[in-house]
Amino acid sequence: MFFKERKGALPAYIVTLIICTALMFIMNALQDSIASNHYIDSLDEIIAGKNAGDVWSEIQWLIGEIPEGQVMRTWVCGVVMIIFTFIGYFFERTNSRFRGTDLVGGSGYFIPMLLVSTGAMLLANLVYHRATMNGWAATFISFCSLAPLLFTIYGGGAKKIATEMILGGLAPAGFGAYIAMPYIVKPLGLPAFVSAAIGMAVTVPLCVMLCRHLPWMTPIDMSIYKSSPADNRSFSDSRLYVRRLLADPSELIFWGSSWGTVGMYIGAVLAWWLDPLANSCAAYKFPTVMCCQLITIATSIFLWFPKVKWGESAFTFSGFVIISAFINTYEMSVHLMIISILVAAVFTPLTAMKLYEKTKFRSLPLCCSTLTSFCIVCISWSLVLRAVTM
Repeated sequence: MFFKERKGALPAYIVTLIICTALMFIMNALQDSIASNHYIDSLDEIIAGKNAGDVWSEIQWLIGEIPEGQVMRTWVCGVVMIIFTFIGYFFERTNSRFRGTDLVGGSGYFIPMLLVSTGAMLLANLVYHRATMNGWAATFISFCSLAPLLFTIYGGGAKKIATEMILGGLAPAGFGAYIAMPYIVKPLGLPAFVSAAIGMAVTVPLCVMLCRHLPWMTPIDMSIYKSSPADNRSFSDSRLYVRRLLADPSELIFWGSSWGTVGMYIGAVLAWWLDPLANSCAAYKFPTVMCCQLITIATSIFLWFPKVKWGESAFTFSGFVIISAFINTYEMSVHLMIISILVAAVFTPLTAMKLYEKTKFRSLPLCCSTLTSFCIVCISWSLVLRAVTM
């Protein structure tokens, strides 16, 4: 029964595993030969430039915030990702045969959401500049969490946008940097990503409930932003599987764009070639992190494919961030890495599903379950990994 329900997706899954595994070995083998490449600034150089008041360093930092949720923090990756996302948006608007998965569920409000997210990100970096001067702080979550979520619920308008930017820019990043990081993450030796996950998991539902009591924050019909509707083409299981595989990595920033995902990975690989240390989130582990991300998503989609096929909330994108945190933080054997991939692929979506079943009747946004599952699975398995690898 298990394989019968997933029979159509099995060939695509196997091919994905083979390609990702081969790519990981090839990139790791090439890494020493490009170790001397230094055509772009590293994160340490960008932070030093920011502290010295260098404008170009500040710009690089801000653009790098866009893909950091996917552990791809370089300005090259951010630029290529945005370009490809706009290409996908154009194909969607024109109903082209080259259209990929529709941005933001085909709602058509990608551009206003991007503007709100960018405003929140700029505010976070302005207010928490001192935190970033001292090194890394999770200011990137201002771009990919509360601000775009509030926009999907309440839409535009001067008061609404101001509220979305202020809450989205200040609450998650501030809680993560000044409460979660010093009092939870560092004492327990957890991955730095956990501070971001806790910041989002705590502040997002609280701010959503706060907005329900603000008289000007009234939910609106988002169809006013509707672009050309997505067609009703039917896809084979293998094609549906590949579309979901390409869309999931950009779900973290609410886009769900297959074109954006392709651009993100092209930009990330280009940045890695320009300087293997440019992405300090992954450093010399970048090939392993990238390929394990895709393997985790591929496994998660395959395991939960019946839900994906019927359009149910499967939360299959949630595991790829978790596996990135595990690999970046701990030195693992191949066997432990495989187990960690399975933990991320199975238990992160499963936890989110169970939480959603308990919270949906209280009208909390779907992403609240995802953010809480990040915390539960990442903290739990991190403690195991810390004990095993010490």
